[in-house]
Amino acid sequence: MNHTTSTVFQTDLAFTMHRQLNLLADEIRAYPSDTALWIVPAGITNSGGNLCLHLIGNLRHFIGHLLGGGDYVRDREYEFNAKDLTRAQLLDLINTCQHEFDTGLANIETNRLGEIAPAKAAGHEVTVRQLMFHLLAHFAYHLGQINYHRRFGMNGKIA
Repeated sequence: MNHTTSTVFQTDLAFTMHRQLNLLADEIRAYPSDTALWIVPAGITNSGGNLCLHLIGNLRHFIGHLLGGGDYVRDREYEFNAKDLTRAQLLDLINTCQHEFDTGLANIETNRLGEIAPAKAAGHEVTVRQLMFHLLAHFAYHLGQINYHRRFGMNGKIA
């Protein structure tokens, strides 16, 4: 992959991840209340709020910190155990995540994309570029779960 192709890849990744982060913000805004974010209906493992925190923590950790050199320290346990943030607080965290993603991505030199990533993806050694694809797919997967969780609602029916 040459420098121009690498730059296009990073530009396309940034465009797509911005869209995904904006969709996440739209989902969080669409919850009928702050309380609804944290409800875990029978048969569902995580709340929409916890999935949101997980997505934010994941991007901040991998792109902002590991690859981009930022100082974020991930607390994965908190991502799945927090229960009392408001929609406004989550939206602020999404904005912070977007900023750290942009900064982190800008700090990744294009010649590093073919190098082995400093972390595995689903237990497999991957290149930095492959890790970025994995992070995007992971984000989209959980974003779909949040959409389903929000629409499923408290009454157990798809809205």
